[in-house]
Amino acid sequence: MRQRPGCRTVAVSANTDWYLYNYQHPFLAELHRRYRVVVMAPDSGHLEALESVADARLAIPSSRGYGVLSAFAQLRCYLRAYRSFRPLIAHHFTLKTVAVGTAAAALCGVPHVVNSITGLGHIYSSQRWRDRLLRVAVLGWLRNWGRVCSKITYIVQNQADAQVLRAAGIAPRAHIAVTRGSGVDVARYGRSRSQPCDDDRLDSGGIEKRIRFLFAGRLLREKGVADYADAARIAGGIDARLQFLIAGEADSGSPQAIPPAELEEWRKLGSIQLLGHVVDIPGLLRSVDVVVHPSYYREGIPRILLEAAAAGKASIATRWPGCEDAVTDGVTGLLVPPRDPDSLAAAMLDLAADPRRRSDMGARARRRAEEEFAVENVIRSVFSAYEAGSPDSRTLAAALNSSVSSVAD
Repeated sequence: MRQRPGCRTVAVSANTDWYLYNYQHPFLAELHRRYRVVVMAPDSGHLEALESVADARLAIPSSRGYGVLSAFAQLRCYLRAYRSFRPLIAHHFTLKTVAVGTAAAALCGVPHVVNSITGLGHIYSSQRWRDRLLRVAVLGWLRNWGRVCSKITYIVQNQADAQVLRAAGIAPRAHIAVTRGSGVDVARYGRSRSQPCDDDRLDSGGIEKRIRFLFAGRLLREKGVADYADAARIAGGIDARLQFLIAGEADSGSPQAIPPAELEEWRKLGSIQLLGHVVDIPGLLRSVDVVVHPSYYREGIPRILLEAAAAGKASIATRWPGCEDAVTDGVTGLLVPPRDPDSLAAAMLDLAADPRRRSDMGARARRRAEEEFAVENVIRSVFSAYEAGSPDSRTLAAALNSSVSSVAD
C-alpha cells in the first residue's frame, strides 16, 4: 500500500507484535476509524491478528538488547517504510523502538513523532557499568535526534520516567504526557465481592481455610519473583493456610531469567504452585485474594496491578516507579521496600489476617480503576498528545475524542 503525498497515515511500531496485539489493540481500533494505519513489528504470529485494525502490516527484524548490527537492520526497514508511506505521525512504543524509529523519522522528515516509553527497562534497573554507559548513550541519541524532528511528543507512564527525560534535556515539560499505563478494559474483570471471602472457604468457626496470593508476569529476577518465593517460604512457615501462585514463563533470552533448577526448588516447597502461561487472567484473578508484584524493574505501570485493581483485589507492590503509581499505600494495597523478602512476608501476613481490610482495599482499587485506569481514559490521553502535532492531527484528535467512549463496549 503506497500512499500519495499528504494522505493521513499513522505508522505505529513496537518491539513485538505481541505487545501491540495484547496491549494496544483498543487504541489501534479507535485510531483506524479515522487514519490509515501502518503497523510495524517483528512477526511472531500476531501481526496477522492485527489485520482488522491496520491497512498495512510490516514485519521488521527482531532484536534483543542494543546491538549495533540489529539496530542498523531495523533502521533500514524504518527508512524504507517512512519513505514509502510518508506518515503524518510516526508513533513508536517501547524504548529501543523509540530510539531507532526517532532517527528514521527525523531522516525522512515525518511531521510529528510520538514516542511512547512504556518503561525504561533493564538498563535503568541495572547498576552494571555497561548498562550505565548504555543509558547515557541512549539518552544522548534521543536528545540529538529529537532536535532534528519537526515535532516530537513523549508519552510516559509514570512521573519518574518523565523526570528522567526532562533532566536529560530530551523534551521540555510541554512535550511530555503521562498516562496511566496502557489502560485496562474494566468491564472484563467484574466487580469486587461485597463479602471478604466466600462461605465455602470458611471452616466451621468462620475462619478462612486458605488465602491465595498471586504473582503474574515474566519470571525475571528484576520483576521480584525470587523475592516473592523467599517471602512465601517465610510467610508460609508461619501461616499454613497461605497458598502462593506464580503465573508466567521464564524469558530465556534475558540474563535476568530464573533458571529451571531454581523454579524446581520452588515447586518442591509445596505451597508454591507454578501455573505457567495463563490466558484467562480475569478468571485467575477471581480465584485469588491478593496480587503481589515486588518489582524493581523499570517498567511503566505494571499491567498486572491495573488488572488487579479492575478485579477488585488488594495488591502488595514495591516503593518503585510505576508500582507506587498504581497502588496507594494503605488504601488500595500495601507498598514495601524493593529487594526485601522479610517486609514482603510481613505485608502478606498482615493482609492474610484481615479479610475485611482486603475487601475494603479491593473495593477502593476497583473504584480507582474505573476512574483512572480504564482503557478509554488512557486513549483520550494519547489523542490529547496527538493534538500537539499538526493542525490536521488536531482536527482528527477532536473527532476521535467524541467517539472514544465506545472503545470498551
